[in-house]
Amino acid sequence: MRRTTALALSATLIGGFTSAVVATTPAAAAEASPIGFASVNALGQNGTTGGAGGQTVTVTSRSQLEAAVERTDPVVIQVSGTIQISGMLDVESDKTIIGVGTGGRITGGGLDVDGTHNVIIRNLTFTGANDDAINITDGAHHVWVDHNDLSGAYDGALDVKRGSDYVTVSWNHFHDQQKNSLVGHSDGNGGQDDGKLRVTYHHNFFDGTAERNPRVRFADPVHVFNNYYRDVQGTDSYGAATAMDAGVLVEGNYFENVASPTKVQIFESDPGRLVERNNVYVNSGAPESDGAVTEPRTYYAYTVDDPNTVPAKVRAGAGVGRLGSPVPDTTPPAAPGGLRSSGTSATSVSLAWNAATDNVGVSGYTVYREAGATDVRVGTATGTSFTVTGLSPATDYTFYVVAGDAAGNASSPSGAVTVRTPDQGGGQPTDGPVGFASVNALGQNGTTGGAGGPEVTVTNATDFIANIKADGPRVVRVQGLITLPAGMYDVSSDKTIIGVGASSGITGGGLNVGLPVSEVTSPPANAVHNVIIRNMVFRNANDDSINVQMFSHHVWIDHNDLSAGKDGLIDVKRGSSYVTISWNHTHNHTKNMLLGHDDDNGAQDIGYLKVTYHHNWFDKTPQRNPRVRFGNPVHVLNNYFYDNSDVGVACQQQAGCWVEGNYFEDVEEPMTTSYAGPKGSIVERNNHYTGESGDPVVGGSVENPANYYRYTAAPAADVKAIVTQGAGTGKI
Repeated sequence: MRRTTALALSATLIGGFTSAVVATTPAAAAEASPIGFASVNALGQNGTTGGAGGQTVTVTSRSQLEAAVERTDPVVIQVSGTIQISGMLDVESDKTIIGVGTGGRITGGGLDVDGTHNVIIRNLTFTGANDDAINITDGAHHVWVDHNDLSGAYDGALDVKRGSDYVTVSWNHFHDQQKNSLVGHSDGNGGQDDGKLRVTYHHNFFDGTAERNPRVRFADPVHVFNNYYRDVQGTDSYGAATAMDAGVLVEGNYFENVASPTKVQIFESDPGRLVERNNVYVNSGAPESDGAVTEPRTYYAYTVDDPNTVPAKVRAGAGVGRLGSPVPDTTPPAAPGGLRSSGTSATSVSLAWNAATDNVGVSGYTVYREAGATDVRVGTATGTSFTVTGLSPATDYTFYVVAGDAAGNASSPSGAVTVRTPDQGGGQPTDGPVGFASVNALGQNGTTGGAGGPEVTVTNATDFIANIKADGPRVVRVQGLITLPAGMYDVSSDKTIIGVGASSGITGGGLNVGLPVSEVTSPPANAVHNVIIRNMVFRNANDDSINVQMFSHHVWIDHNDLSAGKDGLIDVKRGSSYVTISWNHTHNHTKNMLLGHDDDNGAQDIGYLKVTYHHNWFDKTPQRNPRVRFGNPVHVLNNYFYDNSDVGVACQQQAGCWVEGNYFEDVEEPMTTSYAGPKGSIVERNNHYTGESGDPVVGGSVENPANYYRYTAAPAADVKAIVTQGAGTGKI
């Protein structure tokens, strides 16, 4: 049935990709995708697509804008009218923020792209920010800032710093601004900045901006081409400046009334390197140059306009309202190739395929399951992998994939692949947890949460707090992001707490699954048990985001997005056991997950703290991923560890960790048996180490988790794709 399905799609829309049937192929100056470093395939991101493939929303107020930029799914955010803000709004990954017409304005504050990636900011006017108008920082990458109007910021109009990389700044009009655009935080930040900060500036209008056009430290190369500099005059004014051994290529630009077009040393900083070629200087000073610079063509292809044409082109094309009119795009993408299974479990199949090509760009993919006369659409992906869940054990399934573009054009189907799910084994329920939360123990057979009880939907703190601690089974559906007063809020037994959509959850407070702390050393009869927490966003808890304590058991924490708490994101301690922590995305946090209260708590913890961690995304969380005391076995399976600067798995104080099938990327110390206390034991097998990951420190013996439950490990090399596709909210 695959051919009929593809023909039907070519005349309609591919679910989740777009709400229009024409692509914007802008005329004149506006490119459909970035030129320069934001176009490069690097750091796991192929070019910069922003919110393509996600929902399109229109915002007219600060609260709407803030909620939209903080969403964790891809979103195209249309800014209509003037929005007054104060301070900086954090922008999550996979966002396009674009002004409507010429009236989309952000005034009083700015946008902070902090450690995130794949962000597009276009066609917006920024005025009067009380800090930076746009700040790209802390390892952010693949950011495209295009066709904006920026002026009057208190600090920088557009700064790129602290290890950020792969940025394109194009067709912007900068004016009425002193400190314009900085690349590199300070002279002392080389440890974070060396080898990064690659930025392309092209076709910008630097209109009377006194300095930092840009000012560059450490980067090599920064590419400055086909920009128009006008009336950059006054004491200490300059065009492009390099320092601290940065390498800047300045070519094809037009400098008019610029006292100092280029500088190779600025203020007290050490000198840098600068190559200038084929520029035009009119009523301007002499350019400075020195040294050699890496050629940008080693990264990307580009064409330099005749610099004599630059003033007219840039004046006509830079700034807002210049993106052009929609032109119909009727060319479908090529069919994806290489469809294959990258891993299976009794209830899921992970698929991967090769990227399709398109004349404008592929915006996403739809995965189908063959089902006789009418095939079933099982989901969409913006990348080249997808995990199909909710399947039956020991069953054959046939899948294929269709590529789509922003205009709604659909490719022919890929070749099909048939996969058989393995036998379930072990009595594991197909709709419940894998791991210790599935085990029959302590009078509880598996973890079912509030199943069988009433379902309630809550939208405010009062109703939320009342329902999670109510007696008896209950399913509590959370609608929207609820702000809780600071504190921890008790969850009683037999509860399912589940967010609606991709952005529902709580902020300000946390959840406590457990009785008050006491000195008992065995599970009390009234220990909290049978709790499920799924699909929730947790932000800004003033203590732990989730705390499981005092012999609580059978707890399943699954498909949540957790960040920016004060203490731990998920802590399990004081005799708790039979817990599964799965498919969560944790980020922007230091002390991530603790298992075991402290080194002196063996009386409560020995023989308990049996926890499974699987398919979690530990995303730049420096430590406690997890940090384990006394638990044995603790099963760490098929997780993706990314840029954990301190340690991945720390297993100490008599603990036993079985660490298998994980993907470690740029993890300084992937695992260790000794962190900050007495040693534990680690059995390590079939893990994948890449980038700047160190060597695992292992030893000792650990009980095999297979003695408790059946499971299937995906190949470690496939885990990054599987987890980044499936972890977090909005995936169940």
